[in-house]
Amino acid sequence: MENNQNPPAPTEREKELLGVIDELQKKLDEKPEASISSGLPKVTHKGKTYEVTCKKFIFERKEYTIEALKDAKLLAKLIEAQVGFLREVK
Repeated sequence: MENNQNPPAPTEREKELLGVIDELQKKLDEKPEASISSGLPKVTHKGKTYEVTCKKFIFERKEYTIEALKDAKLLAKLIEAQVGFLREVK
């Protein structure tokens, strides 16, 4: 049995939220993807270069700044753990 009823008209709040969504989508569409990776700090470990996509992070219940990435042992642990804020540059 088919339901031929039209969906209810959106409320004023729903219209407002749809407008916000449209504005945000337009802003996202305007940003070229290349700008996402430009200007990010980089670190090198065992011949590979990684972009750092955050300024602070928590690892093993301890908070760090990106300055801590100068510690090779910590950097190796982060890479091994495949943290999301280190992105390999190819």
